[in-house]
Amino acid sequence: IPNWINLAIGMLYPVYVLSTAQPVAWGLALLVGAGVFAAGFVMFAKGVFGGGDVKLFTVVALWAGPDHVVEFLIIATLVGGAMALFMMSPARHAFAFLCDAAGRPKARDAFMGDALPYGIAIAVGGTFVAGALLGLTL
Repeated sequence: IPNWINLAIGMLYPVYVLSTAQPVAWGLALLVGAGVFAAGFVMFAKGVFGGGDVKLFTVVALWAGPDHVVEFLIIATLVGGAMALFMMSPARHAFAFLCDAAGRPKARDAFMGDALPYGIAIAVGGTFVAGALLGLTL
Protein backbone atom coordinates (compact mmCIF):
# COMPACT_ATOMS: atom_id res chain seq x y z
CA ILE A 1 0.00 0.00 0.00
CA PRO A 2 1.70 3.21 -1.11
CA ASN A 3 2.61 5.67 1.64
CA TRP A 4 0.85 8.53 -0.16
CA ILE A 5 -2.51 6.78 0.27
CA ASN A 6 -2.06 6.40 4.02
CA LEU A 7 -0.76 9.96 4.29
CA ALA A 8 -3.71 11.36 2.33
CA ILE A 9 -6.23 9.49 4.50
CA GLY A 10 -4.48 10.69 7.64
CA MET A 11 -4.20 14.30 6.45
CA LEU A 12 -7.93 14.45 5.73
CA TYR A 13 -8.79 13.62 9.33
CA PRO A 14 -8.08 17.12 10.75
CA VAL A 15 -10.15 18.60 7.93
CA TYR A 16 -13.02 16.33 8.96
CA VAL A 17 -12.63 17.22 12.64
CA LEU A 18 -12.66 20.95 11.92
CA SER A 19 -15.47 20.88 9.39
CA THR A 20 -18.05 18.51 10.84
CA ALA A 21 -21.01 19.94 12.72
CA GLN A 22 -20.97 17.06 15.19
CA PRO A 23 -18.50 16.91 18.08
CA VAL A 24 -15.58 14.56 17.44
CA ALA A 25 -13.64 12.88 20.24
CA TRP A 26 -10.39 13.44 18.37
CA GLY A 27 -8.20 12.96 21.45
CA LEU A 28 -9.64 9.50 22.05
CA ALA A 29 -9.39 8.81 18.31
CA LEU A 30 -5.66 9.57 18.50
CA LEU A 31 -5.36 7.08 21.36
CA VAL A 32 -7.28 4.47 19.35
CA GLY A 33 -4.99 5.05 16.38
CA ALA A 34 -1.91 4.79 18.59
CA GLY A 35 -3.18 1.54 20.14
CA VAL A 36 -3.90 0.01 16.75
CA PHE A 37 -0.46 1.11 15.53
CA ALA A 38 1.21 -0.48 18.58
CA ALA A 39 -0.62 -3.77 18.01
CA GLY A 40 0.13 -3.58 14.29
CA PHE A 41 3.80 -2.92 14.97
CA VAL A 42 3.99 -6.14 16.99
CA MET A 43 2.28 -8.03 14.14
CA PHE A 44 4.67 -6.46 11.64
CA ALA A 45 7.66 -7.47 13.78
CA LYS A 46 6.36 -11.05 13.82
CA GLY A 47 5.89 -11.02 10.04
CA VAL A 48 2.09 -11.29 10.21
CA PHE A 49 1.30 -7.93 8.57
CA GLY A 50 3.11 -5.80 6.06
CA GLY A 51 4.08 -2.24 6.90
CA GLY A 52 1.51 -0.76 4.52
CA ASP A 53 -1.24 -2.81 6.15
CA VAL A 54 -0.25 -1.52 9.59
CA LYS A 55 -0.26 2.08 8.38
CA LEU A 56 -3.65 1.68 6.68
CA PHE A 57 -5.10 -0.02 9.78
CA THR A 58 -3.81 2.89 11.87
CA VAL A 59 -5.29 5.72 9.80
CA VAL A 60 -8.64 3.98 9.37
CA ALA A 61 -8.75 3.29 13.12
CA LEU A 62 -8.09 7.00 13.67
CA TRP A 63 -11.14 7.81 11.55
CA ALA A 64 -13.17 5.08 13.29
CA GLY A 65 -12.34 6.50 16.69
CA PRO A 66 -13.75 5.04 19.87
CA ASP A 67 -17.28 4.91 18.47
CA HIS A 68 -16.60 2.66 15.47
CA VAL A 69 -13.24 0.97 16.01
CA VAL A 70 -14.73 -2.30 17.26
CA GLU A 71 -17.04 -2.72 14.27
CA PHE A 72 -14.17 -1.73 11.95
CA LEU A 73 -11.89 -4.38 13.42
CA ILE A 74 -14.63 -7.03 13.33
CA ILE A 75 -15.49 -6.32 9.69
CA ALA A 76 -11.86 -6.22 8.59
CA THR A 77 -11.17 -9.46 10.46
CA LEU A 78 -14.18 -11.27 8.98
CA VAL A 79 -13.40 -10.13 5.44
CA GLY A 80 -9.74 -11.05 5.93
CA GLY A 81 -10.77 -14.49 7.19
CA ALA A 82 -13.02 -15.02 4.18
CA MET A 83 -10.17 -13.98 1.91
CA ALA A 84 -7.84 -16.42 3.66
CA LEU A 85 -10.33 -19.26 3.18
CA PHE A 86 -10.64 -18.35 -0.49
CA MET A 87 -6.85 -18.26 -0.92
CA MET A 88 -6.61 -21.75 0.59
CA SER A 89 -9.24 -23.11 -1.78
CA PRO A 90 -8.77 -24.41 -5.31
CA ALA A 91 -11.04 -21.61 -6.53
CA ARG A 92 -8.12 -19.20 -6.46
CA HIS A 93 -6.55 -21.12 -9.34
CA ALA A 94 -9.65 -20.58 -11.46
CA PHE A 95 -9.59 -16.86 -10.71
CA ALA A 96 -5.88 -16.71 -11.52
CA PHE A 97 -6.57 -18.40 -14.84
CA LEU A 98 -9.37 -15.91 -15.63
CA CYS A 99 -7.11 -12.99 -14.75
CA ASP A 100 -4.38 -14.39 -16.98
CA ALA A 101 -6.85 -14.86 -19.84
CA ALA A 102 -8.03 -11.26 -19.37
CA GLY A 103 -4.46 -9.97 -19.61
CA ARG A 104 -4.21 -9.02 -15.92
CA PRO A 105 -0.88 -10.54 -14.81
CA LYS A 106 -0.69 -8.57 -11.53
CA ALA A 107 -4.10 -9.87 -10.45
CA ARG A 108 -3.07 -13.38 -11.48
CA ASP A 109 0.11 -13.11 -9.43
CA ALA A 110 -1.90 -11.86 -6.42
CA PHE A 111 -4.17 -14.90 -6.59
CA MET A 112 -1.21 -17.27 -6.92
CA GLY A 113 1.04 -15.53 -4.38
CA ASP A 114 1.76 -16.52 -0.81
CA ALA A 115 0.72 -13.18 0.69
CA LEU A 116 -2.83 -12.27 1.59
CA PRO A 117 -3.70 -8.79 0.25
CA TYR A 118 -5.14 -7.66 3.59
CA GLY A 119 -5.47 -4.07 2.41
CA ILE A 120 -8.70 -5.17 0.73
CA ALA A 121 -10.18 -6.28 4.05
CA ILE A 122 -9.05 -3.04 5.70
CA ALA A 123 -10.65 -1.04 2.88
CA VAL A 124 -13.95 -2.90 3.30
CA GLY A 125 -13.92 -2.15 7.03
CA GLY A 126 -13.01 1.46 6.24
CA THR A 127 -15.96 1.71 3.87
CA PHE A 128 -18.28 0.74 6.72
CA VAL A 129 -16.62 3.37 8.93
CA ALA A 130 -17.14 6.00 6.22
CA GLY A 131 -20.78 5.00 5.95
CA ALA A 132 -21.22 5.26 9.71
CA LEU A 133 -19.59 8.71 9.78
CA LEU A 134 -21.87 9.84 6.96
CA GLY A 135 -24.91 8.57 8.88
CA LEU A 136 -25.58 5.68 6.53
CA THR A 137 -26.62 2.38 8.05
CA LEU A 138 -27.22 -1.10 6.74
